[in-house]
Amino acid sequence: MKPDKHKHAEGDAMRVTAPERRAPYVERLTLALILPRYVILGHIALMGSFGMVILSVMGVMHFNRLPTNPFAAYVAVRPGQPSSELAGHGFTCSLSNYNYSRDTSKIYCRKTSKTDVFSSVEVVYSGGVIHHLSFNLRDSRFNVGEIILLLNLSELRPHRNVVFTWRGNLGVAQIVRPSAHFSMLQRVSQVTLTDARLTAP
Repeated sequence: MKPDKHKHAEGDAMRVTAPERRAPYVERLTLALILPRYVILGHIALMGSFGMVILSVMGVMHFNRLPTNPFAAYVAVRPGQPSSELAGHGFTCSLSNYNYSRDTSKIYCRKTSKTDVFSSVEVVYSGGVIHHLSFNLRDSRFNVGEIILLLNLSELRPHRNVVFTWRGNLGVAQIVRPSAHFSMLQRVSQVTLTDARLTAP
């Protein structure tokens, strides 16, 4: 029996026209598959940027062995703590500010050393509560990466000097030679902790 050429032609027509009817569906399916890939790539790029910061800090740890944390000795007198904690820490207090104008509503305390990592430590308190704690680093002992690790910081806003958050409060690390190019290896001359909340820019 001879094959029906007419039916064979119809079958070919069906094989040709079927993809044409499915084309819009295929295009939508292709977009559905491609677009999430771009979203995923965007997330990967964002994670990579944070990863670079983490790798930079790890690099600091690799090339510079971190010493015993000198900030740990001042946990009791950090901002937010009662000023009564200053007793026994060797601070000398007065109504005169060492760096700014006199403000009788605040008490200014200072502790100096000729051998410690901190050449001086300064405290400002009022109403029985500590508000500012500043560490002046001898010979700019630490760099930004080391400060991040020592204070366990999670958020930085480099802008010549480095503004950071610690426990949701404002802190500032003063760079020895501020520049537009930020680096974890920049040396730090002073670190100040406050009880002020860090607001969005």
